[in-house]
Amino acid sequence: MRQEYTREEKAAYFKRLREAWARTKTLAEQAPIKAAFYEAQKCSEKGFSCRGFAYVYMQMKEQGLSGLPYIDAKTFKGWQEAGFRVRKGVQSTLSGITWIRVGQHAVEGVEGATDDEGGFLMPKVYVLFHKSQVEGYNGARKPVEHKAPEIVVRNPQGETVAMIPIEAVPVSEVKKAADAIAAIPAEIKQVAVDALRSAFFA
Repeated sequence: MRQEYTREEKAAYFKRLREAWARTKTLAEQAPIKAAFYEAQKCSEKGFSCRGFAYVYMQMKEQGLSGLPYIDAKTFKGWQEAGFRVRKGVQSTLSGITWIRVGQHAVEGVEGATDDEGGFLMPKVYVLFHKSQVEGYNGARKPVEHKAPEIVVRNPQGETVAMIPIEAVPVSEVKKAADAIAAIPAEIKQVAVDALRSAFFA
């Protein structure tokens, strides 16, 4: 039978999640966590935020679990996609937080939960399983080769004519472009932003 919760209990639950998420802002700035985050990114094809990483990282440290979040601790589906299987009957002791958009009317958001498209974001918990709960996983990590970002060059008709790796662009040219953008008056930038928003979200 599904357990029912009162409105007050739900409010208290979401408040605890938001407070826990707010604490990750400071955690994510700590050098050891940043270093671990960058190490994890080298071995993952999927993106994840430093704050989300920090949220799981601290749980693993508190429980004395070795490894890195999202590398040595994944969702049930994540382990399946990696070619492994979570042992039958084990219980998750780790969780992550994601944010889902609710409603269509803009409300005042909270730290880490701002929605520019209207509505508001609610925290949603998902569970993770540690590598010690997985069959056949030996902890080996293989660095992932990430494709370098590219600059797309298009002709006046909007057709792509070239893809230039960003590292191939001289730093001096990047600085010129950055300086040119910085020189644009704020009111003009805002007009451009409003125009784009109207075009894509009207």
